[in-house]
Amino acid sequence: MANGKQIVMNMAAVMGLKTGKNGTFCHGMHCGYPFLLEEKKDNRQNELKIQMCATKMGQPMTYEMFQELMFPQGVRMYVGNYRLNLSLDAFEDISVVTQKLTTTIAMVTDLLQKYGYTGCDELGGVYNISLYSINGSYSFYSIDNVSYLEQRLEQVKEQERAVKERVPLGILAALGGTLAGAALILIIGKLGYISFYASIFMVVMTIILYRKAAKKFTVVSAVITGIISLAASIIVPRLSAALTIYDSVRDYAYYYSDITVYDCFVNCKAIYDAAGISFYFYRDVVLMTVLGIGTAVVMIVVALRDNAKKDKIQKIS
Repeated sequence: MANGKQIVMNMAAVMGLKTGKNGTFCHGMHCGYPFLLEEKKDNRQNELKIQMCATKMGQPMTYEMFQELMFPQGVRMYVGNYRLNLSLDAFEDISVVTQKLTTTIAMVTDLLQKYGYTGCDELGGVYNISLYSINGSYSFYSIDNVSYLEQRLEQVKEQERAVKERVPLGILAALGGTLAGAALILIIGKLGYISFYASIFMVVMTIILYRKAAKKFTVVSAVITGIISLAASIIVPRLSAALTIYDSVRDYAYYYSDITVYDCFVNCKAIYDAAGISFYFYRDVVLMTVLGIGTAVVMIVVALRDNAKKDKIQKIS
C-alpha cells in the first residue's frame, strides 16, 4: 500500500501547493482552479481525494461533460454543481498512484479549460476564494459566501442554544446504561471471569444514553455523567469481587457464618492481602476501575471539544 502522506507531499511540491496540518492534505490554485488533495484513512483503507471547483459564467459543471474522459483504472468521480470530486484508493506503489493522479488532474483541467470554465468556490462565488474547515471537512468559499454561511450557522446555533437540556431524562437514561453495564460485569463475575471490556461498556453506555436522552451535552452534562461514571467505576468492580469472595467463603459456613456481602465489599482489599493474592486485586479490580474512569474522561473531553468546534468555520491559511 502506498504512503498517502508521501504522495500528498510529492504532489504539493510538483504543483506548487501548500501542505496542511500533519501533511495529510495540500491545497491552493492549480491551472486557475481551487484545488485540494486530501488523504483519508477509513477501515484500514488509504484513499486520496481531489476537490476542484469551476464555473462557466455562473453555470455549474455537469456529469455529462466528463463522460468523454477515460480516467485511469480505479479513479472515481462525483460532480456536485460547482464542485468536482475525484478519489482513488492508494493500494499500489507510490509511483503508480502518483502517475494516476497526475494523469487524472491533467485530463480534468484540460477539459475545463477547453469548455471555458474558470475557478470558483463550491457555491459559484469567484472573488477571494479560500479553503475553510467546517466540522472537520474542507470546502472552498469566496469571501461573500463564507460571510453568508457564517450568518446561517450562527442562526442555527441560536436555535440550538434555545433548546433546553433535558437533565432528568438524561440522568434516568444514564443510570439505565450504568445498570446495564453493571449487570454485565456482575454476571461475568458470577461465571468466574473478569471482563475489562465490560467496564468500558458500562461507561460508554452511561454517557451515550445521557446524550441521546438529554439532547444536549454541556458542562452540566459533563459533571453529571462524570459523577455517575466515577461512582460506578469504583463501586461495581469492587462489588463483583466482593460477590466472588462471598461465594467462595460460603462453602465454609461453619467458620464464616456471620459474613455478609457488605463485609466482603468493605474489606475486599484486606481479604485479597490476607489470601496472598494482592496482585489479582490490582490487576482485576483496580484496572477495571482505571479503565472505566479513563474511558469516561476521554468521552467527556471529546464531547465537549466537539461541541466547541461544531459549525465553527476556520480559514486554512
